[in-house]
Amino acid sequence: MQTNKDVTRDDRETASLLDSSGACPYGFKRSESFDYTTYNRFIRDYIPVMMRRKRKWEVLLTKSRGVPEAGSKIKRFIRKGVPLEFRAQVWLSVSGAEGEINNKPNYYAEMLRAENDPDVLQRIELDVLRTFPENVHFQEEAEDTQVTPLRNVLAAYANHNPTVGYCQGMNFVTGILLLVTKNEEQSFWLLDSLIGHRVPSSYYSTGMEGLQTDHFVLHSLLLKRTPRLVGHLQQHQIDLQVVTSRWFICLFVDVLPIETLLRVWDCLFLEGEKILFRVAVTLAVNHQHDILSQPSFINTINAFKNIAKGYDVLNCHHFINEIFTIPGSFPQRRITEARAAYQSKRSPKSQ
Repeated sequence: MQTNKDVTRDDRETASLLDSSGACPYGFKRSESFDYTTYNRFIRDYIPVMMRRKRKWEVLLTKSRGVPEAGSKIKRFIRKGVPLEFRAQVWLSVSGAEGEINNKPNYYAEMLRAENDPDVLQRIELDVLRTFPENVHFQEEAEDTQVTPLRNVLAAYANHNPTVGYCQGMNFVTGILLLVTKNEEQSFWLLDSLIGHRVPSSYYSTGMEGLQTDHFVLHSLLLKRTPRLVGHLQQHQIDLQVVTSRWFICLFVDVLPIETLLRVWDCLFLEGEKILFRVAVTLAVNHQHDILSQPSFINTINAFKNIAKGYDVLNCHHFINEIFTIPGSFPQRRITEARAAYQSKRSPKSQ
């Protein structure tokens, strides 16, 4: 693995196009083992692409006087990439969060003032302190620290949705929202647009029933697309849920590289939960040869842990194209039917 000391001056200068503090534009610090050469191979090509996209977005937003309503044009624009400058605006618009803010201007403040369950607050506090310790914006001493905003949004959401309350993983999702919006109220409503609207709220319930159901859905999709991989997991007695739970609970936070993650979320806010399955299937299919070559339980587990560390995932523009081609046709109906099959399997009708 290449270290910072080994990189060329040109590599460092290219990386500095995006930051000058040893951190990425979103505040994540680069480790000693950060691979500047591979990163710059990607970024040299990606910057011109996003500069062109930025100009096209500027024209679109000016002509439309804001983000256009859902349709083929905005879908095409979002799939091709939302520039950092417009990401919060686009997410708020396509998710419906902007409408909630306008219709309920005092609601977030009310939820923040409401009394919380002490047990929920204790669990939130424990996880707030463990959220993105490698990010400069989640240091308590930082001028623009997001630690208090994170605590506030999670506490307010627990009051807003007491059925869910707080579950591990929500801290990472909310942390990313805050990094993009730098606004508590906007992050609160974006979180609400995700949980229960774009992903099942039962991902975060006590029994995580939704998570179990959707692992069955993913299993059925992989069985059709790469049955040998499913057989390999069965051979080594590996439950698919063991290696992919974090993908769904954290919506791929800390799994995908940050820019790839945000490109996935661009699509998630517009197109909903099927994006998660598209990403999962694409990762599995793209890395099936490596996974199938693993000789043991632990080797296979480690292969899944490293599944998103290759250049094919870092190159987010290419990866987004792949999630819309590799899984093939992907109507929402297929997910709905698979979920129904799982529920029927769990609770067979009495004869």
